[in-house]
Amino acid sequence: GYGSMLGFPFFQMQPNSSKMMKKISEGVQYFMNWFMTMSQYESKLKKLGYPLQFQNISQAPYDIVSEFLRGMRGIMLDMYRKPEELKKTLDLLTQPSIDAAVNLSKMFPQYKVVFMPLHRGAEGFMNDKQFQEFYWPTLTRVMDGLIKNNLIPMPFFEGKYTARFHHLAEYAKKNKGKLIYWFDQSDIIKGKEEFGDWACIRGNIPGSLLVTGNPQQVEDYVKKCIDGCAEGGGYIVDGGVSGIPDEAKPENVKAMTDAVFKYGFYRK
Repeated sequence: GYGSMLGFPFFQMQPNSSKMMKKISEGVQYFMNWFMTMSQYESKLKKLGYPLQFQNISQAPYDIVSEFLRGMRGIMLDMYRKPEELKKTLDLLTQPSIDAAVNLSKMFPQYKVVFMPLHRGAEGFMNDKQFQEFYWPTLTRVMDGLIKNNLIPMPFFEGKYTARFHHLAEYAKKNKGKLIYWFDQSDIIKGKEEFGDWACIRGNIPGSLLVTGNPQQVEDYVKKCIDGCAEGGGYIVDGGVSGIPDEAKPENVKAMTDAVFKYGFYRK
């Protein structure tokens, strides 16, 4: 439980802690092996002339607890049964989340964008009151810390966040030109209207369209996004949560690219 985390020395004295710490150490080693393999792969890509968009990652403290400590069911129950302990734990994870991204940025100083995949804050996981109380406060503090260190937070709002746009707009207004909002299933045209002057918008071509649609449907969808979001700048055409799926039809990927060149210019 949270009491064990908040009192780490007592946590270490628990019967299964040594076994768990060994497993964590093994997991870290697997991660480092993966990290080195990916670094070699990315180095080859750069030599071939493919630019990398980001080399850094961070997460919302709520997602860290949900995905690595308590599970989705556990943290949802905690919001009702142990709300104050949950908030204390989220607070404890905030500064380490900032420090980890800042330290990683020192290894790759040329990459300023910090990718932040967001999961449990979507409309389907919690209501707006819970979002304001448990999810948004520590997430914005992490983003504040990144911005103060001259990094660019790029939260990826997986799922639907249209009902949360007033929160996103308020934060973007306070941090004009310092954010990239990447969307999956949200109404990005509405987002452009609410905060497009303050934050760069990215997304949200559906992976399902690239897999099952035809080139004309893809072109029409890309045109709709560009017409609604590109005016004045600050729009990046990209996929949603699935990006460009491996199963995407080559002709649809080409149609997406061609549509960007066809419609993606600034009108006088």
